[in-house]
Amino acid sequence: MQLCRETFSSACARVVPSFHSGASHHILTRALSRKLKAPAHRHHLLSCSRSFESAPAIGALGLPQVAVVGGRLGGGLGGGASSSSATRRPPEIRPEVVEAAEALRSEIREILEASEGSSVRPDVSGTRHTVQRLLSLANSASLAEFSYIAKNFEECQLRLPMRDMLPALVGYLRGLTDDEAVPDAINLLTSCGRCSLFLTELFDFLKTKVPVMKASELSTFIYECGRHGLRCRHHSDRAVKRAVQLVPQMSLEELMRTWQGFIRFNRDRREFFMAARARVQAHAAKLSTHNLLLALRAARDLRFSAGFLDLHGACCTEVLARLDTLTPSQVAGALAQCIHYPKYRPSAQRLVAAIERNWSEAEDLSSLRAIEAVDALEVFASWKLHLASSTTLRRLDALLVERRVELQYAGNVGMWNTALAAFARLEDMEAKWPFVCMELARDRHFLDRNSLFEQCAAVSSFTRLRMLDDVVLDNVAHTVLSDMELLKRDLVDMAELLWSFASVGNHHPELFDQCYDRLLNFMEREEIDLGSRMTQQAMLQLTWSFTCAGFHKKHESFAALLDYCLFMDLDIHARAQSVRWLMELADASVVEVPEAGGRCQYPDKLLAARSLPRVRQLVKSTPLGDEEVLKEVVAMLKELGWQHSLGHMADDTVPAYIDISLEEKFGRKVGLLVPGSRGFLRCGLPQEKLPSKESGALSLTRRLLHARGWVTGVVDSEKWRNLPPKKRLAYLGDLVTEC
Repeated sequence: MQLCRETFSSACARVVPSFHSGASHHILTRALSRKLKAPAHRHHLLSCSRSFESAPAIGALGLPQVAVVGGRLGGGLGGGASSSSATRRPPEIRPEVVEAAEALRSEIREILEASEGSSVRPDVSGTRHTVQRLLSLANSASLAEFSYIAKNFEECQLRLPMRDMLPALVGYLRGLTDDEAVPDAINLLTSCGRCSLFLTELFDFLKTKVPVMKASELSTFIYECGRHGLRCRHHSDRAVKRAVQLVPQMSLEELMRTWQGFIRFNRDRREFFMAARARVQAHAAKLSTHNLLLALRAARDLRFSAGFLDLHGACCTEVLARLDTLTPSQVAGALAQCIHYPKYRPSAQRLVAAIERNWSEAEDLSSLRAIEAVDALEVFASWKLHLASSTTLRRLDALLVERRVELQYAGNVGMWNTALAAFARLEDMEAKWPFVCMELARDRHFLDRNSLFEQCAAVSSFTRLRMLDDVVLDNVAHTVLSDMELLKRDLVDMAELLWSFASVGNHHPELFDQCYDRLLNFMEREEIDLGSRMTQQAMLQLTWSFTCAGFHKKHESFAALLDYCLFMDLDIHARAQSVRWLMELADASVVEVPEAGGRCQYPDKLLAARSLPRVRQLVKSTPLGDEEVLKEVVAMLKELGWQHSLGHMADDTVPAYIDISLEEKFGRKVGLLVPGSRGFLRCGLPQEKLPSKESGALSLTRRLLHARGWVTGVVDSEKWRNLPPKKRLAYLGDLVTEC
C-alpha cells in the first residue's frame, strides 16, 4: 500500500505507542523507516505519542520498560558527563538522586561505546535496575529533584521512564502554589516537551504563575503551549498581555521563541506581534533561517496591520540575500508566504521571480514535498508570471503527476484542486496534471470527499482550461442537486457553476431547472441585493447561462431576469466580460424571441444594450480569430479566386464579427469563423482521442448569426494545422458545402 508521507506520520502516531520495546517495535521501526526512507519519520516512530499515559508499561521482569525517544540513543550525553548541565548538582538535590542519575548516564555511555559502528539498535535493557531506582526516588522527590531526574531522562533519551515518573509528579503538583517553583516547573515543561509528553497539571500550575514569570520563563511557556496547538490555546491567550509587557526585556532568541509559540493564531495575538514587530524588523539580518520564515509568515498574516508590509518587505529582502544557501524546502517555505497582494513591497515580487529562475536552473526539484509544489504553483499563479514555457512549471507539473497517489490520499483533500486552479489561472494548456484531476474526478467516491464548493471550483477550473468530461459534470451535478440549499442568495456560487456548465455546452436539464426555480424564489422574496457589484455580475452571468440553455425561449418568466439585468446601470468601471454577457443575452432575447421586448419592463434598455457606444466599441476591438490560420485560409481563397471579405459586420447590433464572408461568392449569407483554440473544447482524456467540441460561447454566437440569416462554418485551427496542404482545400470545400 502506497501512503503519502504526510498521512504516514499521523499513522505512525497511532500505531507506534502499542510497540514500546522488544522485537516487534524494532522490526516495525526498521521496516517502516525503510519504506519512507526519511530520517524525520524514523525519529517520529521512536518519539511519537504526545499524550500522557498514567499506567506505566511493565516488562517481563515486572520493571518499567525503557524506550529511546530520539534517532540516536543517548544523544544528549555529549562527550561525557561533565558536558551536561544535568550533572551539576544543585544544592537542593539529594546525593542519592545524583548518584543514581550518574550511574544511569554511565551505563548509557558504556552501551553507546560498545555498539559504536554497529547497525543494530543498542540494547538498553541492562539499565532497568538503575531506572527503577530513580523512579523509586521520584516518589519522595522535591520539584527540583523531579526537574533534575527529568533532565537526565531527556538527555539519555529514555521516554518511557520519563512517562512513568509523571504520576508521582502529578501528586506533587496538586496544591502547589509556591512562586519560587516556577523555574523548576519550566524546566520540567521543557523536558516533557522534548520527550513528546503532555502533562495537563503542569500547564494548569504554570498558567496561574504567568504574572510572576520572567521573560525567559514566559517565552518557554508560550513556546510549549504553541507546540500543542488548540489543546493549550486558552493558556496562550492568558499570556498575551504579560508577553507584551516583557517584550523589552526579552533577548532576540526569547522574542522569537515567543513569536513561534503565538504564530498559529497570530491574528488573535496581534497585540504581541505589533509590540515585537519593530525589533524583529530591525534585526532581520541576525535571525536564523527558521526564525526569518516565522517572521515572514506573521508579516503575511497581519499585512492589514500597520508596519507589517514593511516587515514583509524586509524579510523578503533578507531571504533573497540568502537564497543560494537555502534548501529547496526552505525556499518553498519562503515562497508560500509571498502569495500576491497588491500592496506588498517590490522585494516580494523580486523574490518570487528569483525563486522561479533558481528552480528553472536547478538540477532536481524532487526533494520538494507535494504540498510545497502545490503552494509554489499557487503563488506563481497569483503573480501571473509568464510561465507558459517555463522549465519550472513543467517540472512542478511532472512532480505532481509523479506524486499522484500521495495527493489522491492526502489528509488535505483539496490539494489536487488547488494545483488544478493554479494551472487554470495560468491558462497552461500543456499541463498534464489537469488530466490526472479529470480522471480522479470521474470517481464519485473520490469527489465526495470534497465539499460542494470545492467540486464547483474544480468544474470552473476545467472550463477555464477548455476541458470537457460529461462524467465529471454529472458527478458534480448530482452533488449539487442533493445540497441545493447551500447555494446562497448572493448568487456567486450558483452563477459560477452554471457558467461552467454553459461554457462547455452541457445544459444539464435537472440542474438548470432547479437553479432557475431557486433564482425565481429569491426574486419573489426580494432577497437579491443588486447594490453589490459581485451580485450584479453574478446575475448577468446566470442570465447568460440560462440564455445559452434556451430558457428565454421556454419560459415567459425569463423576462423577470431581464428586468433585474437591465435595472442595473453598468458604469464605466464594469468589466468587459459583464458588458459582453449583457449584450449577448439582450441580442438573443430580441432576435430569437421578438416578443421578449413586450414582456420586459425596460424595452428601451433592452435594445440599447446592443447598440450603446461602449458595447459597439467592445465588439470592434475584439480581434479576429486565429491570425495564423486566418491568413492561410485567406491565401487559399485567393488561389481559388473566391471573392470574400474579412471582419464582416452583419448589422449594427450583431455581437460578433464574421471572420470571412463568402456572400459575394455565393450570393447568400455564408461565412467562416476561425475562433482558434478558444472556440473548441478538449474532450475526455488524451488517450481516449475523442473529437473536440464547440464551446458554449461559440455555439451562442453561431445561433445569433443564424437568427440573422447567416450560415457559418467553423475552421478547427488544430485540425487545420495537422492537415497536409493538399488536404486543406478539401477540408475547406467540405465546410462550405455544409453551409
